[in-house]
Order: sequence, then C-alpha cells, then structure tokens
Amino acid sequence: MLASLRRNLQPKVLLPSLTSGVVFGIRNTVVVLAYALMIFSGDLVKALPFGITVLLLGGCIHALVTAPGSSLSGREPGVQDSPSVIMAVVAAAILAAMPQASPDAKL
Repeated sequence: MLASLRRNLQPKVLLPSLTSGVVFGIRNTVVVLAYALMIFSGDLVKALPFGITVLLLGGCIHALVTAPGSSLSGREPGVQDSPSVIMAVVAAAILAAMPQASPDAKL
C-alpha cells in the first residue's frame, strides 16, 4: 500500500494524473451546466442557481465515491446524459400540469 502510494506520487505519474483530472473537471463542469440549463428551464429558470449547485455537488460526490473504489484505473466517473434528458422531459411535463402553482411549489 505504502509502496503504491509512493509510486503514484512520483512527478512522472502525478503530473499526468493531475492534468487529466483538471481537464476532466473542466469538461464535467461544462456538461453539468448544460444539463442544469436543460432541466431548469422555463418556469424553473429562477431556480437555476439551485439546480447548478445540486448537480455540481452531486457530480462531485459521485466522483469522490466512485473513482477511489473503481477497479478500473484511468477511468473518470461523470454525469450521464440519458437521465438528464429524461429528467428535463419529466420536469417540463410536471410544470405544464401546474400552471397556477407558486414558484416554490414548482421547484
């Protein structure tokens, strides 16, 4: 365990890993923002900051739990697109069914 940690902290291993992590983090942030914009549109646009926060926090928790426990090295966990599209469609259908509701009730 200690030998593996020492090997992974060598500059020739650490620098590519950090670079990969930064690139993936930027990419994942952009993707999460796009999903938040898709889900929190229309009547929910006022709750967009809340939606961005929830999705970014969920993505971070997912990465922190999945990456260390994965048996596949070099894999980066990310937010999936299919559930986000389904969630956007469901949110739009629910909002269409409650046009007179308050913004808090819609959220």
